[in-house]
Amino acid sequence: MVLDPVPLEPVDRGYLHVLRLQALRRTVFYVAAAALGDYFAHREWGWPLGVIAGPVLVIGLWSIFIAAHRRWKRLGYAYTGRELHVGHGWFERVHSIVPIARVQHIDITRSLFERWFGIATLVIHTAGSSVVLPGLRYEEAEAMRDDIRPRITGEPW
Repeated sequence: MVLDPVPLEPVDRGYLHVLRLQALRRTVFYVAAAALGDYFAHREWGWPLGVIAGPVLVIGLWSIFIAAHRRWKRLGYAYTGRELHVGHGWFERVHSIVPIARVQHIDITRSLFERWFGIATLVIHTAGSSVVLPGLRYEEAEAMRDDIRPRITGEPW
């Protein structure tokens, strides 16, 4: 039996901005640490300035402008009412399917950056695992949670 794949919708574009801000925050931290290493390597061993911080900066810029976009573009979801499908990844494509009848509880989380762009992360917990769906508009995450909530039962399946 072959199942037809469910077409996945892209997450909100605001999540791309969140990914870029997260990458910027990491880049600033790592470049500052590398610059400190550059300073000590220059002072102790005479290395030219930028030997350590330069490559770190290039990798950081790549993560801000290229990797964040690729990650955002490869994240998608579909909510059918009976199942939640979440797909992500490039090297290793992951397509998770959560039957709504198996959901035990639901969380909505919002980081500072997510609040700035009006988005949220929906976390669906089942008995064996959890599925994280970032990049939903906050209103959409609440609507999905409110649709799933009445289907959660305390009865064993």
